[in-house]
Amino acid sequence: MLSPNRAGISGAAVLILAIIAYSAWWLFVAGQVESGFARWVADQRAAGQVIGHTPMKVGGYPFKIRPKLTLITFESVKIDTALATATFEDVVAETKPWSFSRIDFNALARVVSPGSGSGGFDLQTDTVVGQLGMSSSGKIESVDLRIQSIGGWLQSPEGRGQAGGADTPSTEGENIAVTVERLGVELRVEEGSINEAVAVNAAIEGILFPDFSADDLLLGNRIER
Repeated sequence: MLSPNRAGISGAAVLILAIIAYSAWWLFVAGQVESGFARWVADQRAAGQVIGHTPMKVGGYPFKIRPKLTLITFESVKIDTALATATFEDVVAETKPWSFSRIDFNALARVVSPGSGSGGFDLQTDTVVGQLGMSSSGKIESVDLRIQSIGGWLQSPEGRGQAGGADTPSTEGENIAVTVERLGVELRVEEGSINEAVAVNAAIEGILFPDFSADDLLLGNRIER
């Protein structure tokens, strides 16, 4: 029978070994997150996407995995017929080290397209808050985005703009102010690709363009693809 002192020492030793083992496992998972991100960036670049980013830092020990990026940019992003640059600042994701089925994230976003004569835009968001639903194989199954507000401008197409609340001729490419309040988007994904989204549920409130108001929109409709 162990003496109380020896029992205490044995218990402490087991606890220390458990902490060391868990810490080593946490570091392994954090390393996997960093290497996984590096592989994803390499795959995107191999596919022709121009991506730049600051070094990733992973924190959150002991009960969270929390990767952070100060900045990540995507150039030549195709939005309809326009090419844009998307910039995300202060990107923070968070998940549990023992389960990646749900990944929460937030960031500040800006999307800019210089356009050509008309069709350009510069849109900035308040903090984007989102959640990724992941499959057991590590593929994205769902995306849920919530944006508190969007502000910026669009260039007026075909030389038409707004003045005094009426549609009037304007200089080609005149800027139109844009404000969107509370934007929500949900995507359901097949085959691990956002391009295979089968359902989109968007709710927009308080969208303000010079030529129509939120009352002109059908809100919260579900669009099936």
